[in-house]
Amino acid sequence: MTDLARLLQRRWASWLLGMVVFTLLYHLMLFAAVVLRFGEWPNYAVRYEVVRDIGLIVKGTPSLADAIVLLIRTPWLEAGYRNAEYFGIAEWSFLVMPATLLQVMALGGLLTATWLLLKEPHRRLGTGVGTSAFTGATLTGITGATLTAVSCSTSPSWVVLLTLFGLSNGHALALETLGPWLRLTGLLLLAGSLLVTAVEPRRARRQPAASQIQEIHS
Repeated sequence: MTDLARLLQRRWASWLLGMVVFTLLYHLMLFAAVVLRFGEWPNYAVRYEVVRDIGLIVKGTPSLADAIVLLIRTPWLEAGYRNAEYFGIAEWSFLVMPATLLQVMALGGLLTATWLLLKEPHRRLGTGVGTSAFTGATLTGITGATLTAVSCSTSPSWVVLLTLFGLSNGHALALETLGPWLRLTGLLLLAGSLLVTAVEPRRARRQPAASQIQEIHS
């Protein structure tokens, strides 16, 4: 059993709590960022009938692959601001969907595992590994957003978050097709950084042992 597996087995409750807390804080901060950016408090909220929607999708979709895609893209919660002066169109909305929820939970799980690992003796995050972890967390965090804005995209998309940071709508929409690759890259970078951090002390322990063997033979 690896050091990381032992750590997670020993501190699974802390890991689970960290992942849940991170997921909640992520969505709260994202929601707050949208409210501050558009300057309007939400005036509607919708809790979708998830069980009913799952049943309809499963019954009405012959292809299992298509059903899975529809299920992970079906919203569970939505809140936003509708402008009554423009026929009740939602100027912006914030959604919680299974696909991005799982992505953010994975991000929270990896970050929590890294934090717990760094609290162990003789563990540190090297400069290169730290840069990789930061890049991975940033990519995964940005692409985990599920927002709509009438000025950018009326379908849920992570690129709406880029416009909140000042990127033009045209440039943001041009990046939308890169979303799946950026998500995958981010998760791989973060997972790779975690594994490297877990393995490095083991390598460090082997080096003194190897040098002692060489001294004995010499």
